[in-house]
Amino acid sequence: MHIPEIFEDSGEGGFRKIETNTLMRISKSLSLAISTGGGTVLNAKNIDYLKQNGIIIFLDVPLEVLKKMNPRNRPLLKDINSLTKLYNDRHHLYLKYANIVINKTDMDENYILNMIEVKINEYINTKWS
Repeated sequence: MHIPEIFEDSGEGGFRKIETNTLMRISKSLSLAISTGGGTVLNAKNIDYLKQNGIIIFLDVPLEVLKKMNPRNRPLLKDINSLTKLYNDRHHLYLKYANIVINKTDMDENYILNMIEVKINEYINTKWS
């Protein structure tokens, strides 16, 4: 089932419950890269699950860059005002919970991937040395 269908059938609350249950189940796994939705930070349990066996990486994209993107099939992003409100409501949470923050503006994907690798190695060396 696709995200818009879940929102239509179960509402945001139903979607968030599925999200939390899924994170609880997969948080026990190792060697996974999990790309979460923007609302994941709204539930502290989700953060606990993600941090059990992982590192949280936040790709910090400026609001002006986000406004130029197409939010295809994102039920909570109906217009620019919705995007701005969500950004203002959540951005501080992303910064608070992230172990690593990478500022992403116009950088290419290879550069971002290299930065992620470097930052993960730095984090691991600092945390576990």
